[in-house]
Amino acid sequence: MGVDPSTTVLHVSDVLVSDEGIYTCEVLGSQAQKTETWNLTVTSVSPDPSQLIYISTAAISGTILIIICSILCIYSSKFSNLYKPAIREAEDVLTEVFFSATQQGTIRSEAPLDV
Repeated sequence: MGVDPSTTVLHVSDVLVSDEGIYTCEVLGSQAQKTETWNLTVTSVSPDPSQLIYISTAAISGTILIIICSILCIYSSKFSNLYKPAIREAEDVLTEVFFSATQQGTIRSEAPLDV
C-alpha cells in the first residue's frame, strides 16, 4: 500500500472485497499536519475473453491427451496378455529347433529358418 504525494492516490495491492470502506491517512510533521480520507470501492474486472478461450483450449487438449494415454495403456496391457501364450509357444518351438540342430555338442550349419 502506498500514497503518491503528487496526485494523492492510494495504491492498494491484492485487494479483496472485504477491504472496501473509508481509509484515512494522517501525516504529522514538525511544521504541519495533513489528513486525507479516501472511500475505497472494490469492483471486479472481468478477465479478457481471449485468455479464457486459451485456457479452455489448453485444458480440453490436456484432458483429451490424458484420456487417449489411459486408453492406450489399458488396451496395451490387455493385448500383451493375449499374446503371451503365442509368444511362449514360439519360444518352445525355437528351443526345439535349436536342440534338434545340436548334435553331440556341436551345432550343424543349416539354412536359416523362416519363423
